[in-house]
Amino acid sequence: MNDLPERYSLNSIEQLRALADALRQQIIQALMHKPMTVTQVGENLGLAPAKIHYHVRELERVGLVRLVETREKGGILEKYYQPVARDFEVPGALLHGLPPDEPISIARELLERVTREFLAVLSRGLREQEADPPLTRHLSMVESRVWITENEFQEIQEKLREALAPFHEPRGIAGEEEHSFSLMGYQSPSPGDVRALDEGVREATESDIESASRPHGRVTGAVVYTPRDLQKALDRGEPLDINALGFCKFTDDVTAGQADRAIQRFRHRGVLHASEEVRAVLRRKESAEQDPSG
Repeated sequence: MNDLPERYSLNSIEQLRALADALRQQIIQALMHKPMTVTQVGENLGLAPAKIHYHVRELERVGLVRLVETREKGGILEKYYQPVARDFEVPGALLHGLPPDEPISIARELLERVTREFLAVLSRGLREQEADPPLTRHLSMVESRVWITENEFQEIQEKLREALAPFHEPRGIAGEEEHSFSLMGYQSPSPGDVRALDEGVREATESDIESASRPHGRVTGAVVYTPRDLQKALDRGEPLDINALGFCKFTDDVTAGQADRAIQRFRHRGVLHASEEVRAVLRRKESAEQDPSG
């Protein structure tokens, strides 16, 4: 792994979309440590190799993961994969080729994963406060407002990368554990920018919902379903066939029973906001789409 490049600049929208998937991000992180087979990645993540195989194949197809070694073991050819770099950069020009809402939905999914992991560790730390050392000591969150030039902004990013570089690989020393650093830098938005974003994702229009629900239609951007939307589908006697790309939300007052009765199929790529009960229903609707015989 010593020859693994530090950075790779994404060169296609397909690569960007591939990285938006939370499981693929986990696969890449697992392969950062050492080349592994699909089976080993599955064991590392606690998932079936069959599920991992599809995603590794897609990551390889778009050029984010590569086959680095093959070994024969017991008559079986083992294939070992690794990422093409430790860090991935998104050129600004690449975002110009996407629909306006898609970069936002991709960023939301990335941030949602980081937030979920941080809160999971915080929650466990609070439950196990008697641990020595307490798990909460392994958490850090710093927010700084600074006044800098564009060149200084780039210099700070480079210094942060250099500071973390020596610790990308396990060193085999006592007390060593894996930590994640999610470092974000951005020009401070104006209050108007924040209000515009909130307004843009607050509610979907009727045409968004109808487009996402047509048998061969798809909506790209933000779509929100309320109990009223689901009830209208039931009243029409036309269960929803949802096909959405981007930000998809089921409001907190949507029940699992409503979702089950009103939704026939559910296909979605991007950020999903829904209760755990509704998510379980949606997973069944996705499985039914993938395996009609079931």
